[in-house]
Amino acid sequence: MKRRIALFAGALAIVVIGIAWLAVPRGVAPSPYASEPASPVRGLSAAEVEDLLSGAGAGYARSAELNGFPGPRHLMDLRNELALSPAQLATIEATYSSMSSEARMLGGEIVARERSLSEAFSTRTVNVPELSTRLDELGALYAKLRGVHLGAHLSVTPHLTPEQIVRYGELRGYTGTGTAPPHQPRTH
Repeated sequence: MKRRIALFAGALAIVVIGIAWLAVPRGVAPSPYASEPASPVRGLSAAEVEDLLSGAGAGYARSAELNGFPGPRHLMDLRNELALSPAQLATIEATYSSMSSEARMLGGEIVARERSLSEAFSTRTVNVPELSTRLDELGALYAKLRGVHLGAHLSVTPHLTPEQIVRYGELRGYTGTGTAPPHQPRTH
């Protein structure tokens, strides 16, 4: 009797597992967006919203950073290791302050427009011509934001010595990673 119950339980388990296996769609993975409905703006992750509103770099200046143009935020963080002079630090801080202020302003505008776009989709009130206009406007804002971040890297680099730029690359882990050697801007 015990053996019959065990066989029945085993067979039942196989049937349940088989049914569950058949119920799972093949070749369909969960969406990478599945965790984003809780984001304050659908269409952006919570981290993206936070980065935009705080003026964080969020990778917008990666092409400068990886090609030997240090960023002001990281320079301030590494001030001691780079032996930045008071004059260098003052210039870098002023550049950072200006960049941060403008980036927060643009980020706030981007978040507002992304929220509006999401709401238009949510309420099904968006149409193709309007979508094109909205995307053009968002694209221009994202381009301005990237320009603000890249421009800050360009602005601070001429105030650094070649040795500081090399050391910055070492401290940031870029040495030996295949990135281009630090660029030295031409002096006028």
